[in-house]
Amino acid sequence: MMYRWDESPLPFDPESFGLSVDYLKSPAWSPSGQKIAWAAVASGQFGFGVFDLAKHTAELIHLYPPTSEGTPAPIWSPDGQWLTLLINNGDTMKQELWVVPVNTPQEEHLLRYDLYPVYPVWSPDSRWLVLRNMLFEVSVWQAQPLALPQDAEVVAWLNPTSQ
Repeated sequence: MMYRWDESPLPFDPESFGLSVDYLKSPAWSPSGQKIAWAAVASGQFGFGVFDLAKHTAELIHLYPPTSEGTPAPIWSPDGQWLTLLINNGDTMKQELWVVPVNTPQEEHLLRYDLYPVYPVWSPDSRWLVLRNMLFEVSVWQAQPLALPQDAEVVAWLNPTSQ
């Protein structure tokens, strides 16, 4: 079900978008509000369903082997062109960071890291992505270390204003 503050609940039927799924969880709305991405299971395959509400279409992206661990919601870039996916790869102590462009099948595996609650942070212009103490430039994707204290992490991006 989808809820709007001014209406009663609306049923969400993935099959009406052309995608048959066993279940959906962990939704994430695109910045424009025109798309929604979910962690999905379809015919025993785990992946992410991206539903285009305006075009009424859907696709299953980034298929991966099932794990017993939960999958957090995908995280959209501010421009709505990229999804970051955090996936437990079956090793209960490791997680992987993937970046997937929404409109092409290209995928980038950025890194594998020790599992603990940390989430990627996009720059407001969608040109940079930070995870822990690593900075990635979009399309280049080479990790650049950030000089942060050992137990620090980036939680937001600040754009300084010129005076």
